[in-house]
Amino acid sequence: MIQPLITPLYGGKSEIDFLALLTGQAGKPSHDIVREFWQAQQNGVQHFDAFWEKTLRDGVMADTAFPPKQVSLKSGIGAQSPAGPQQGLEIIFRPDPAIWDGRFANNGWLQELPKPLTNLPGTAWPC
Repeated sequence: MIQPLITPLYGGKSEIDFLALLTGQAGKPSHDIVREFWQAQQNGVQHFDAFWEKTLRDGVMADTAFPPKQVSLKSGIGAQSPAGPQQGLEIIFRPDPAIWDGRFANNGWLQELPKPLTNLPGTAWPC
Protein backbone atom coordinates (compact mmCIF):
# COMPACT_ATOMS: atom_id res chain seq x y z
CA MET A 1 0.00 0.00 0.00
CA ILE A 2 1.25 3.45 -0.82
CA GLN A 3 0.02 6.74 0.44
CA PRO A 4 -1.90 8.51 -2.34
CA LEU A 5 -0.36 11.51 -4.06
CA ILE A 6 -1.20 14.47 -1.85
CA THR A 7 -0.22 17.48 -3.95
CA PRO A 8 0.28 16.66 -7.64
CA LEU A 9 3.21 18.40 -9.30
CA TYR A 10 2.40 20.47 -12.41
CA GLY A 11 -1.18 19.22 -12.53
CA GLY A 12 -0.09 15.58 -12.77
CA LYS A 13 -2.32 12.63 -12.02
CA SER A 14 -1.46 9.48 -10.10
CA GLU A 15 -2.35 5.96 -11.20
CA ILE A 16 -5.23 6.09 -8.73
CA ASP A 17 -6.57 9.30 -10.30
CA PHE A 18 -6.33 7.75 -13.76
CA LEU A 19 -8.20 4.61 -12.71
CA ALA A 20 -10.79 6.75 -10.90
CA LEU A 21 -11.40 8.61 -14.16
CA LEU A 22 -11.98 5.30 -15.95
CA THR A 23 -14.37 4.04 -13.28
CA GLY A 24 -16.45 7.22 -13.09
CA GLN A 25 -15.06 8.54 -9.79
CA ALA A 26 -13.11 11.45 -11.31
CA GLY A 27 -13.94 14.06 -8.67
CA LYS A 28 -13.21 11.86 -5.66
CA PRO A 29 -9.92 12.40 -3.78
CA SER A 30 -7.34 9.61 -4.18
CA HIS A 31 -7.03 9.21 -0.43
CA ASP A 32 -10.75 8.47 -0.11
CA ILE A 33 -10.68 5.93 -2.96
CA VAL A 34 -7.80 3.99 -1.44
CA ARG A 35 -9.27 4.17 2.05
CA GLU A 36 -12.70 2.93 0.91
CA PHE A 37 -11.14 0.05 -1.02
CA TRP A 38 -9.14 -1.17 1.97
CA GLN A 39 -12.05 -0.65 4.32
CA ALA A 40 -14.10 -2.98 2.11
CA GLN A 41 -11.22 -5.51 2.07
CA GLN A 42 -10.80 -5.37 5.86
CA ASN A 43 -14.46 -5.69 6.77
CA GLY A 44 -13.59 -7.90 9.77
CA VAL A 45 -11.31 -5.30 11.37
CA GLN A 46 -13.08 -3.66 14.31
CA HIS A 47 -10.82 -0.62 14.58
CA PHE A 48 -10.29 0.25 10.93
CA ASP A 49 -9.11 3.80 11.68
CA ALA A 50 -6.22 2.55 13.82
CA PHE A 51 -5.39 -0.10 11.20
CA TRP A 52 -5.45 2.53 8.44
CA GLU A 53 -3.22 5.01 10.25
CA LYS A 54 -0.70 2.31 11.22
CA THR A 55 -0.57 0.93 7.68
CA LEU A 56 -0.01 4.37 6.14
CA ARG A 57 2.61 5.25 8.75
CA ASP A 58 4.53 1.97 8.35
CA GLY A 59 4.12 1.72 4.57
CA VAL A 60 3.28 -1.98 4.83
CA MET A 61 0.24 -3.93 5.90
CA ALA A 62 0.87 -6.11 8.94
CA ASP A 63 0.69 -9.90 8.62
CA THR A 64 0.57 -9.97 4.82
CA ALA A 65 4.00 -11.49 4.11
CA PHE A 66 4.14 -14.64 2.02
CA PRO A 67 5.35 -17.74 3.86
CA PRO A 68 9.05 -18.50 3.28
CA LYS A 69 9.87 -21.10 0.65
CA GLN A 70 12.63 -23.67 0.78
CA VAL A 71 14.60 -23.81 -2.46
CA SER A 72 17.39 -26.04 -3.69
CA LEU A 73 19.38 -26.54 -6.86
CA LYS A 74 18.31 -29.11 -9.39
CA SER A 75 20.70 -31.97 -9.84
CA GLY A 76 23.10 -31.40 -12.70
CA ILE A 77 23.34 -27.63 -12.29
CA GLY A 78 26.88 -26.60 -13.18
CA ALA A 79 27.59 -29.78 -15.15
CA GLN A 80 27.23 -27.79 -18.38
CA SER A 81 29.79 -25.23 -17.21
CA PRO A 82 32.90 -24.93 -19.43
CA ALA A 83 35.00 -24.99 -16.25
CA GLY A 84 33.59 -28.40 -15.31
CA PRO A 85 31.23 -29.41 -12.53
CA GLN A 86 31.03 -27.02 -9.62
CA GLN A 87 30.64 -27.87 -5.95
CA GLY A 88 27.95 -25.33 -5.18
CA LEU A 89 26.39 -22.04 -6.05
CA GLU A 90 27.89 -18.73 -5.01
CA ILE A 91 25.86 -15.54 -4.94
CA ILE A 92 27.52 -12.19 -4.45
CA PHE A 93 25.37 -9.24 -3.38
CA ARG A 94 26.99 -5.91 -4.14
CA PRO A 95 25.69 -2.41 -3.48
CA ASP A 96 24.40 -0.39 -6.39
CA PRO A 97 27.26 1.68 -7.87
CA ALA A 98 25.17 4.87 -7.89
CA ILE A 99 22.93 4.80 -4.83
CA TRP A 100 25.10 2.46 -2.76
CA ASP A 101 22.97 0.67 -0.15
CA GLY A 102 19.98 2.95 -0.72
CA ARG A 103 21.18 5.91 1.31
CA PHE A 104 21.44 8.04 -1.85
CA ALA A 105 18.13 6.86 -3.36
CA ASN A 106 16.57 10.32 -2.92
CA ASN A 107 19.09 11.81 -5.37
CA GLY A 108 17.51 11.54 -8.82
CA TRP A 109 20.75 12.45 -10.59
CA LEU A 110 22.50 9.41 -9.18
CA GLN A 111 19.66 7.13 -10.26
CA GLU A 112 20.14 8.25 -13.87
CA LEU A 113 23.79 7.18 -13.99
CA PRO A 114 24.63 4.26 -16.28
CA LYS A 115 25.51 1.03 -14.52
CA PRO A 116 28.98 -0.45 -15.10
CA LEU A 117 27.58 -3.90 -15.86
CA THR A 118 27.96 -5.90 -19.03
CA ASN A 119 26.45 -9.02 -20.56
CA LEU A 120 29.68 -9.96 -22.32
CA PRO A 121 30.93 -13.41 -21.28
CA GLY A 122 34.14 -13.53 -19.33
CA THR A 123 33.84 -10.02 -17.92
CA ALA A 124 33.07 -9.12 -14.34
CA TRP A 125 31.91 -6.02 -12.56
CA PRO A 126 34.83 -4.43 -10.68
CA CYS A 127 34.59 -4.47 -6.89
